[in-house]
Amino acid sequence: MAHPLEDIMRASSPLLLIGDSDSDRFPAMSYHCYMQGDRPFFCLDLGSLSVSRGFTKGGPVMSSLDELPDNWGGELAVVWVHPYRAAECVRLAASVGCTKVWFSFQTVSEEAVEVAAKLGLEVVEAGRCPVFYLENPSALPCKVHTLMARLMGARALPPQTRAGPGRRELY
Repeated sequence: MAHPLEDIMRASSPLLLIGDSDSDRFPAMSYHCYMQGDRPFFCLDLGSLSVSRGFTKGGPVMSSLDELPDNWGGELAVVWVHPYRAAECVRLAASVGCTKVWFSFQTVSEEAVEVAAKLGLEVVEAGRCPVFYLENPSALPCKVHTLMARLMGARALPPQTRAGPGRRELY
C-alpha cells in the first residue's frame, strides 16, 4: 500500500511549484526531478529568475501566474518559500484554482495554514520535501536525501498538516 503523500504526488498533474529565488528559495533540485519525471508542472518564481538554475539550467520559469494556460487544470501547489511568504503563496494558489497545498521544509506558518482553511485549500503536508514521494528522484542529492528519510523512518510517518511546535522538519 502506498503512502498517502505518494498517492497525492502520483495523482497531481500538472502541479504548481512556487519558490522565491531572491530569498534563496528557488527549488532547483525539485525542479530538476520534476523535469525528469513524467508529469507536467509549472514553476512560479516570486523572485527575479526567468529560467531555472541548478541541474536543469534554462528551463521555463514563470514570473507571473498570468503566464499559466487558462485551462491548466492543476490542483496541487508545492510551496518552498520563507514562512513569512507562505500565506501569500496560498492566496496565489487559490487564485488559479488549486485545492491542495504542500509546504516543503522550512516553509509553513500558522498564518498560511489559517489562510488555506479560510480559502478551502487542503494542506496535504507541512514540512517534508515532496520529492521523497516521487517514484524515482533523479538528482543524486535528492536520492540521498530520500534514502536518509526512508532509513530514519521519516518518509513513512503520516502527513502533518499544521504549523507550530512539535512539527517534523526534515531537511
